Amino acid sequence: MAWDEWKWRPVYGQVTRLDRSEVTPADVESVFAEAGIVTRGRHDGDAFRFEVAVTGRRRRLATIVPVAEPADSVSATDQASTTVTEADAGGETAVEGRHTAADATDGTAADGAVTESETFDIRPTVHLSDFVDTLMSKLGKVEVSVDGIHKYASLALGEVDISDADLNPDGISAHAEETGPASVANPDADDWIYAHIAANAPIFRDGPMVAISDAPFSAVPALAAKANTAIGVCDLGHANVMVADAPLVGTDFVASQSTWLILLSVDKAGVRAPVLAAVQGHSMVTWNWDTDVVDMPWVESVSEASHFAHQEMGPGALVSRITEDQPNLAADTIEAALTVRASDGAQALLDAFHMPAQVGELLAGHIDVEDLTGMRVFEPQPFGKRFQEQVAWEVAGQGVAPRRWWDLYRALYVDHPDLLAAVSAGQSGLGIGLTVWGASHWRNRCARVATVVGSAMIAAASVRLVTSSFVRNALHSQGLTGEEETGHHE
Repeated sequence: MAWDEWKWRPVYGQVTRLDRSEVTPADVESVFAEAGIVTRGRHDGDAFRFEVAVTGRRRRLATIVPVAEPADSVSATDQASTTVTEADAGGETAVEGRHTAADATDGTAADGAVTESETFDIRPTVHLSDFVDTLMSKLGKVEVSVDGIHKYASLALGEVDISDADLNPDGISAHAEETGPASVANPDADDWIYAHIAANAPIFRDGPMVAISDAPFSAVPALAAKANTAIGVCDLGHANVMVADAPLVGTDFVASQSTWLILLSVDKAGVRAPVLAAVQGHSMVTWNWDTDVVDMPWVESVSEASHFAHQEMGPGALVSRITEDQPNLAADTIEAALTVRASDGAQALLDAFHMPAQVGELLAGHIDVEDLTGMRVFEPQPFGKRFQEQVAWEVAGQGVAPRRWWDLYRALYVDHPDLLAAVSAGQSGLGIGLTVWGASHWRNRCARVATVVGSAMIAAASVRLVTSSFVRNALHSQGLTGEEETGHHE
C-alpha cells in the first residue's frame, strides 16, 4: 500500500450552510467529490460533519489519485507531484485539476463501460488550508471549521447612512482615557486544558480517567501533585496503568515521560460519551463513541479508498495506533469495543485491554481510588515527600534509567549497609591521616596535594553514607526493600 509511506492523522470538521436556498447538501458533497478527498461524513440539518486524513506539518489531504498505465505519457508519481506543486502554488489549480480523479471514481467511461485499465492510489495532495479556501469560494455562504481552521462567509447586510454624531452621541473625545478593562477573559478558557496537545482535541470529560502508557512509576508522584488527586497505578506486564477519579491535568507531562500514551476519559454524570485518545510523539488521535460519520459514495466506489478509510480513519486509526504500541492486543477486539453503544464503550475497551475489574468499578463511580486493592495509590504530596517517592521508584528500577544499572547500584551501596559503613569508615580514616600529615608538612608540595586528596576522601565517604541512607529510607517508605519490592516493569 503506497499510502504507508506517510503518517496519517484523521481530523474532524464541519461545514455549516448559512443559506439553504443557495447551498444544498449535494453542493457540499460535490466539492469533496471533485477534489477526490477521502471523506467520511454525515449531514445533520444545516451541518455537514466530516472526517478527513492529513499528513505532515503542512497537513496535506489524502486524495484519490488515478494511477496511469505504463503506456501513458505521465507516470503516477509525476501526476501526484504535479498536483502537490499546483496546490503549493495556491490551491485553486489543484482543486480544478482533480476532476479527472473524481470523474474516474465513477467507475465508468464516457460510453458507460467500466474502465478496468485504470487503478487508483491514495496520496497527499492539496493542503488543508487551501482546500478550506476552495470550499469557501465554491460554496459561498457557509462556515467551515476543521483542525483549528475557522472560516466564515461574508454576508451582505445592506447599507445604512450614518454620521459622526451617530457613532459618538455623547460627544466623548476620541482621546479620552479608557476606564474600562482592556480585555475580557474567556470564562471557558480554563476548561480547554488540552489545547496545547492538539488543536482539534475534544474537551476531556470531567469524570474519572485511565492512562495507559510506558511512563515509569517514578513519574506518578509529580503527576499526582500536579493533578491534585490520588492516582492508582498497576503494572499489566506490557504497560503501566494509571487510574484517577478526576481528569489528569498533567497529561502533557505523562506524554513527555513516555513514548506512547492511551487515555480514556468518562463523564461523571454518564450523559456524554467517553473520549479515547492515543498519543504518539506530538500527534494525538481521538475517538468518542458518538461519532457516526460513514464513508461517502465516492470513497465506497473505490476499493483502495474504502480500505484506506477503514485503516487510517474512524475507529481504524485508533486500532492501528493501539496495536502498534501494544501488539499483544487483538485488533478485532479493540475495533469491536470502539463500535458498541456509547454507554457500553468504556467497559468494552477495558475488557479488550484485560484491565482489572476494579478499574471499571471506579469509572462507574462505585468505588474511589483509595479503595483500590492490588494497586499502588499515590497521594498528592509536598515536594520533600514527593522527591523521596520519586527516588525510591527510580532506584527500584521503575524509572528512566535501565534497571540493571540500579541493580548494580543497590548491590554496592544499599543492600549491604554494614559493609558500606566499614568501607566508608576506612576511607574516612585514611583521608584524615592524609589531611593531618599534609597539614603538618604544608611547605612540602606533595603534602599539600595529600591534604586536598585526604579532604576529598572524607567528603566522598560522608556523602556516600548520607546518600545511601536517604535512598534506603526512601525504599523502605515505599515497601521496596528486599522481598517486599513489587511492580517491576522491564
